[in-house]
Order: sequence, then structure tokens, then C-alpha cells
Amino acid sequence: MRDKFSDKNNYVEIKLFPGLKVTSRYIPPEQSKSNLNISKSDFILKLNATFSDYFRKEIRDLHRKIS
Repeated sequence: MRDKFSDKNNYVEIKLFPGLKVTSRYIPPEQSKSNLNISKSDFILKLNATFSDYFRKEIRDLHRKIS
């Protein structure tokens, strides 16, 4: 893990390696887009992973060279 940031709003951002960022936060069930029965839960843990534009470009270039 490279970096970890958090604030008072139950929000955590982790950079596992350059180019990948994983974000987690707690949200109320009303904000969830899940089709599971979550009405009895107070909060849902929402995870989001994103690749940087630079990392995606490098992967595309590498794929083009191999193909």
C-alpha cells in the first residue's frame, strides 16, 4: 500500500500502486444501487476502484506492442 487518506466522513482512499486507487465509504441503504435486501442495515460499505488515465494509456500501448 502506497498511500492512505481518510477524513471524518468514514471515507478511506488507498493507493495500492501507482495508477490504482481504491476508495471505500459507508453510505445509507437509500443511496445504494444494490438489488439485495438491505433494508435492515444501517450502513453499506461502498467500494470503488479506478485506474489513472496514465496507467490505462500505458496498458493500451503495451497491449498494442504485444498484439
